[in-house]
Amino acid sequence: MDVQVIVITGQGWEKSGTMEMGYYADADKSQEILKSFTTRTGWNTLSAVKNKEVYSLYHGFPPHVFAFAGLQGLAKAYYPDIFEDLNPSENLKEFYEKFMPEDFSGEWFLKLQ
Repeated sequence: MDVQVIVITGQGWEKSGTMEMGYYADADKSQEILKSFTTRTGWNTLSAVKNKEVYSLYHGFPPHVFAFAGLQGLAKAYYPDIFEDLNPSENLKEFYEKFMPEDFSGEWFLKLQ
């Protein structure tokens, strides 16, 4: 079976090799971790890896008030043509600026580069 899109969720876990996403995630480090998943045995044969359709998003979105952002991230990953103009990271940042009592920080969505 060929896979067209892969979504790996992550959070602030400290275990080595796990996907790091969320408030304290560093974009470069998270990108390196995401790339490491693509080196697993057999993954190089998957269309998702060949076409860089490998994504990561924050594991803890639902059932929070900002669950919309996780849904937008999935929509963009699975239907990139339909949601070409959708920017989940910018929308979440705007949400934080308008409604949250703390500053927006961290990494919440990644696409394999």
